[in-house]
Parts: sequence; structure tokens; C-alpha cells
Amino acid sequence: MKKKRMLIVLIATLLIGGGAVVAAGQSQTASTAQVAETGEVTLATLSSVVESSGSVSPETSLTLSFGASGVVSKVNVTVGDRVQAGRGAEADRGAAL
Repeated sequence: MKKKRMLIVLIATLLIGGGAVVAAGQSQTASTAQVAETGEVTLATLSSVVESSGSVSPETSLTLSFGASGVVSKVNVTVGDRVQAGRGAEADRGAAL
């Protein structure tokens, strides 16, 4: 009978202790809640100047050669266009060609 009573007291102590730990955890979580900060949105122009010195060299270099010489006065492509190999993009070559 004494062992049964000790077991009940032990279980009750564990339940009360566990409840206290859970309650303390909940109150601590509530006290550390983040507060949202608000502010006014404004339109502004941001600029930044970066100064540097040094030398710039290409990673690769390529020598080009052409079958004729002259001046290309117009090119029939714009930035971003895809040009297939072998299809000339020049439209109007100068009279020297």
C-alpha cells in the first residue's frame, strides 16, 4: 500500500512539473512576440559612384578577316537579335566594296 501511494505522489509530481514547464514556455513565447514596424513609403532617386583603377584585358581574343574591304553603313539587326552563321547582317556596303 505504501508503494502504491508513493507511485501516485510521484506521478502527480511529474504531471504538475510538466504542466508548469509548458505554462512557462507559453508565457515566454508570448512575451517575445515580434512587433511590426510601419513607415511611410517615399519616392527617391538613389545613385552611387564607384571609382576604381587598374587594367582590363579580355579573357579571349579573336582575329577577324573578311573577303572584301570597305565600310558597312547599315546593319539589319538590333540588339538581342539572333543571327545564323553564314547569313550576312549587313545591308548596305559602301561604294568601295
